[in-house]
Amino acid sequence: MTFDQIVAYGEKQWLEELRQGYVPAIPAAAPAARVDPKSNGGQRPLGIPCIRDRVVEMAVLLLVGPIFEADLLGNQ
Repeated sequence: MTFDQIVAYGEKQWLEELRQGYVPAIPAAAPAARVDPKSNGGQRPLGIPCIRDRVVEMAVLLLVGPIFEADLLGNQ
């Protein structure tokens, strides 16, 4: 699914369906898209997660990140 498809479908509806899909069980992540581009023409394997997984990863980061940062020392 692309961002344009999500906008056309409705962001709030898509997010609600995403939330319902993760509660009460946590489904397995979708396979990452594999691409091998490099700016100099070489190749290097690169995994790109799907939009659904990136949204969930960012939500977890926004919720859990401040909890762990509160325990870090000032110089870290």
